[in-house]
Amino acid sequence: MNRFVLILVSFPALVVSGCGPGAAVSAVDSVAAKGKAENVADDYFRLAAEQDWAAIEALYHPRFFEAMPLETWLKILPNVEAELGPVVECSQQNWNVAKQVSTDFTGTVANLVYTCEHEKYDSTVSFTIVKPTGESEYRIIGQNFNSIGFLIE
Repeated sequence: MNRFVLILVSFPALVVSGCGPGAAVSAVDSVAAKGKAENVADDYFRLAAEQDWAAIEALYHPRFFEAMPLETWLKILPNVEAELGPVVECSQQNWNVAKQVSTDFTGTVANLVYTCEHEKYDSTVSFTIVKPTGESEYRIIGQNFNSIGFLIE
């Protein structure tokens, strides 16, 4: 009898979980969102290669700069290149697209992970790129650089 009750209680929880935050995106929407997010990442890599740090600002969602002041970020970006060397080549290793609905954020979230070869040390660059509901552009809201070069230099 206890097993039967557990199954009935567990099943509604599974059904409801598919409708909440991080709900699935159709394959067509997912591929389209991935492409638009990749365009933002491509623009980032192009502008970073040109060392056009001021132009990079437009790629970021304003909420990014609530957590990281713009002046600080514009000092960090050139330091990444100084530590690791200029980027030689980057290739995408992983991606994920989801719709998110919450009191804090509603819209499309794309996570892209790239492996980058630099002149000195390789890195992994992760982007969280969003398109909030009601906005037309995909923009970076999170970014992470990971490299052994930061520990060595």
